[in-house]
Amino acid sequence: MGRFIVSILIGAGIAFTLFVVMAKLIENTSRPAEEVPDTPVIDIVMSKPDDDTQTRNRVPPPPPPPPQQPPKMQPTEPDDVDPDADGFSLNVPGIDTGGVGINLGGVGAMRRDGDATPIVR
Repeated sequence: MGRFIVSILIGAGIAFTLFVVMAKLIENTSRPAEEVPDTPVIDIVMSKPDDDTQTRNRVPPPPPPPPQQPPKMQPTEPDDVDPDADGFSLNVPGIDTGGVGINLGGVGAMRRDGDATPIVR
């Protein structure tokens, strides 16, 4: 029982100390800020002052002559192409599926697969 009372007192002391520290952290003294004197300007670079700006009046170059018209070409007529020309042949080999086909049966044949069938009779 003695340890229980001591631990309660130590916990209360720590909680009170934390409360005081947090109150001090957010305390506002409401004093006006002191005036800070202006900092002196220090010029490290020792450069010559710039000369007066010189402006130039530029004359734009004369416009280029317009391009000459290209000679008109007569349209060429397309060659007549025979649409039945056999210029491309492709020999596709047959595939032996071993008697398996894609015949699914008549209309509604796939619906019968979802019926429940007993395993043991």
